[in-house]
Amino acid sequence: MYPLGVVWQFTRKRLADVLDGLSDAQLRFRPFPTGHSAGEYALHVAGAECYWATRLSAGLAPSPVADRLERAVFGGFLAEGPFEFSDEEITVSSVRDALDYSGSLIRPIITAPSQEQLAASLISPIGDPVDGLAGLARLAQHAGYHTGQIVLLTQHPEFPS
Repeated sequence: MYPLGVVWQFTRKRLADVLDGLSDAQLRFRPFPTGHSAGEYALHVAGAECYWATRLSAGLAPSPVADRLERAVFGGFLAEGPFEFSDEEITVSSVRDALDYSGSLIRPIITAPSQEQLAASLISPIGDPVDGLAGLARLAQHAGYHTGQIVLLTQHPEFPS
């Protein structure tokens, strides 16, 4: 397996472990009005996986699900505006389904990328030009970054029990 795939699998497992057992209310909890919830972080991770998968896989058919998840990369995170999903849409099952879907798209790429995929010229979600290798390197650790934020949310004194 490609080394970045090993990192991605590790960070995704840690994310799954942190999300496991959280309720809908816990996924929706935000520490302050403009803060992100655990569910938003998870959907944002799924969106980033869709973003890179759709750009690195020429044969991937367009999908309304992937398109909507990709918008979760931007709104409220990298761009002004509301988050793509309402609180009511953030549920245990919707988060699980989104991560399962995005994982199915990116897994074959990040675990065994072709030389063409690694050398591809792309624009990252933050707007800078990168090659496929740099994009996959960012993605490999992305779930780990947001897992840490979710862990901090679960420590908040007002986090629902």
